[in-house]
Amino acid sequence: MRSYPSFVAGLNYPCPETGRSRLKYAGSHVKVGDRLTLVPEPDNEHDEDAVAYRHGGFHLGFVPSRHDWVARSLAEGDTIVAEVTNVEIERTGWLGLGREVRSIHVRLTITSDG
Repeated sequence: MRSYPSFVAGLNYPCPETGRSRLKYAGSHVKVGDRLTLVPEPDNEHDEDAVAYRHGGFHLGFVPSRHDWVARSLAEGDTIVAEVTNVEIERTGWLGLGREVRSIHVRLTITSDG
C-alpha cells in the first residue's frame, strides 16, 4: 500500500448540484476518519482529469489538480481509499455559533493495483 497526503479543493464554491454551501455542510457533517468516495469527472469543463470527493453523495469538492495522477490511477483500475485526516473548523456568525470548515485534509491510499 502507498499513501499520499492531499486535501479537498473547491470548498469555497457551492455544491454544483444543490447550490448548498460546501463549507457549512462540511462543518456539520465531515469528521476525521470519514471515508470519501472518489468520482472521476472526465467531462468537467475545467479539467479533464477532475476527480470529485463525495461525502455520503454530497459533492464536497475535488482532488487538487496537481494530483492528476489520481484520475489516471482510477482509470487503470487501482483501488484508492480517501480518508479524512483533519478538519479545520472556523467559528462564524454572531457569538461564533456557526461552524464552517477552513480546510479538509485527506490521505489517499492505493490499496490495490489494477
